[in-house]
Amino acid sequence: MTSVQPATHPLLTREFTRRAADAWVRAADAGVIDAAELVWLLNHLAAESARPEANG
Repeated sequence: MTSVQPATHPLLTREFTRRAADAWVRAADAGVIDAAELVWLLNHLAAESARPEANG
């Protein structure tokens, strides 16, 4: 058996997406990132999470 185990869950789950979006909104509220960066991050996160799962 190798030390590398196959992934049993999709890389981007709804929970990951929710937590990432929440963290980025909090970062924008704190002034760590600006509104344009927040929009870019959220748009790309939505694009990634909308991809269908790969089977096989």
